[in-house]
Amino acid sequence: MSEHNKGLLFVSITALFWGILAIALKVGLSSLDSASIVWFRFSFAFLILLAYILLNPKESFAFLKKPPKESFFCGLLLGCNYFCFLKGVELTSPSITQIIIQVGPISLALAGFFYFKESIVSKQVLGFLLALIGFILFYSEQLDSLYFSHFNEGFWWIITGAFSWTIYAILQKSISHKISSVQSNFIIYFTAALLFTPMAKYQNLPQLNSQEWSLMIFLGANTLIAYGCLAAALQRAPANQISLIITLNPLITLFLMQFLSKIQVTWIDPEPIGLKGYIGAFMVITGAIFVNFFKAKSSS
Repeated sequence: MSEHNKGLLFVSITALFWGILAIALKVGLSSLDSASIVWFRFSFAFLILLAYILLNPKESFAFLKKPPKESFFCGLLLGCNYFCFLKGVELTSPSITQIIIQVGPISLALAGFFYFKESIVSKQVLGFLLALIGFILFYSEQLDSLYFSHFNEGFWWIITGAFSWTIYAILQKSISHKISSVQSNFIIYFTAALLFTPMAKYQNLPQLNSQEWSLMIFLGANTLIAYGCLAAALQRAPANQISLIITLNPLITLFLMQFLSKIQVTWIDPEPIGLKGYIGAFMVITGAIFVNFFKAKSSS
């Protein structure tokens, strides 16, 4: 297999894991509260990176003598993103959260124009318009359906999480020139885990059964596997192809949720998305693809 194809395989794994993530989080909420799940995910990822640095002769803790201050802010922002995303899943549904969270990469592209002074092409403008119209259609259908009594609250949790991720991504770009991704993630995961330590309900952990523990370990490993594969993909494949595949991950969630509804599983509720909602969702995803794909293409 060529290095290019390996890159596409790695990024496909990332998209798959992120597509499954929202569904797994929804199921996990039946066992633990949001803060405890987020704390476990970051703690798990931090401990794995700690073991990696200890066991890898090429790594050291020298970077901790003078770590970039931005890395601690990144930890707080990513922690906020994880928590807000999970609250959105809790108050709405996996697919709804995945569609609305696309505000993050779209707003990052906007930040590229206004903050990093990147150029904009006509197809990106079309992407912004498609995404905006899609959001309006999707949002209006959910308001009309009245299926979720706390939909507006969930909506604003997701929007907050999306903007937290945007600021995190901007800061992360500056950190990448100072320390390695392993080192920055070590600080970020530690900071985020520390943030949620006072909020986690540890007394509920011993009550989990083997299936629930398996799910929690998957949620903890999801961050490491998805981001690890993404890093490997970026070394092997063009950024525009990677951004295209990553942007498709909400489609995986939509497809899986429809499949689970068809086979009538009892462990997750079906989603109230109608024709207008699906049209809006696909417009949002198409808009995000235009914005990110052509941005990456023009900058590579």
